[in-house]
Amino acid sequence: MKIVFSGPESTGKTTTSKYVAEKLNLPLVEEYAREHIEALTEAYTYEDVLQIARQQIELELATKEKSNIIICDTDLITIKIWLQYYSWEIPEWIDAHLRNFPASLYLLMYPNIEWIKDEQRQNEHDRLSLFEQHKKEIIRLGIPFEVKDEILEKRNETAIEIIKKLIE
Repeated sequence: MKIVFSGPESTGKTTTSKYVAEKLNLPLVEEYAREHIEALTEAYTYEDVLQIARQQIELELATKEKSNIIICDTDLITIKIWLQYYSWEIPEWIDAHLRNFPASLYLLMYPNIEWIKDEQRQNEHDRLSLFEQHKKEIIRLGIPFEVKDEILEKRNETAIEIIKKLIE
């Protein structure tokens, strides 16, 4: 069972996924993109995004080997939308992974919390559009999802309630 926190940047995915994983004592697959981009000395490229996708898959699969329930801070939907945003080609293996190792549930984070600027975030004014793209892709995949639009502390608690019902 794979539960994914999805949505545009600065919507609480990392905060909530870490909180939920800790409270439910479940393994967390962290977002690899931040680590990869922080290590770069130049602007990221198309090849960097593909490397991020490959590493995200490796992290998911390695964590899946240790537990039959995993929490993911993000997944390849975000990377697919990232590629679309920059009009870059989407390799078939990205869609294949989304089909072959599907999420059991997406917790889709709504962009109604304050946008927090950092050097990696670039889409302060596109968050609602990106939210809709995430939602459209999740629907296309036919995966159940819940929109999380409460204030951050409430998101944490309702996410735990939803996941507990799913895994019990």
